[in-house]
Amino acid sequence: DYFDIGDYEILESSTDVRVYTRGSTGYTADTIFEVTNEYREVIYLKNIESIVAIGKNDTGFPNYPLKIRNPAHFIDFVDPELRDVHYELDAVMDHLIRHGNTAPYVGKLLIQHFGNSNP
Repeated sequence: DYFDIGDYEILESSTDVRVYTRGSTGYTADTIFEVTNEYREVIYLKNIESIVAIGKNDTGFPNYPLKIRNPAHFIDFVDPELRDVHYELDAVMDHLIRHGNTAPYVGKLLIQHFGNSNP
């Protein structure tokens, strides 16, 4: 629905997942997944992974002993717009609100702040 006509076509489809690809070549870096999550919201995921490598070995040549996954972002660094910042903030807030550790963490902080301390 959000792609130009002819750019992507449905490769596979089920109740909660649709797979879009350019042509019928199978899964590539251009593959997009339309997923209905547990909150019944439709989200789109792209089939890419971004890695940040940090560090050097003893000889000075890059060995990259530390590799971490770079989270996806919505902000275009070449041509940033306020709209992109709103999308980024919405994605972070959704992640924080729905993460399984958020409620226990916030609860612990509230108990520490408002709790009764009797030595």
